[in-house]
Amino acid sequence: MEQIVVQTKVLANNVQLELHITFCPFFNGDGSLLHYGFIITNIHSVSESADPSVTLKVLMARNYISAQQLSLATGISLQTISKLRNGKIGKPQRQTALLIASQLNVLPQDIWP
Repeated sequence: MEQIVVQTKVLANNVQLELHITFCPFFNGDGSLLHYGFIITNIHSVSESADPSVTLKVLMARNYISAQQLSLATGISLQTISKLRNGKIGKPQRQTALLIASQLNVLPQDIWP
């Protein structure tokens, strides 16, 4: 197994992500390469002022949680979660921010400064 770190090109809103990837080659019985398997072990923004919607998406990916799962776990509507992820809601109400941050094991200000 090997580990590599890659950075994306600059995405929308001048956000750049760094991905930590662990990969492993799989071989046939004769020693020839069959395929590679990989898993992204960490994702974070390398931009200083990341958009909260990007931060939310990264934290959800890091915690392996979908919008539907976050909605069910917090009691927040899927529509509100989607609006937060798409940047249509810039900063949620205090209770909403607390519920989401708690579920993602961060402080609300880590997502919405």
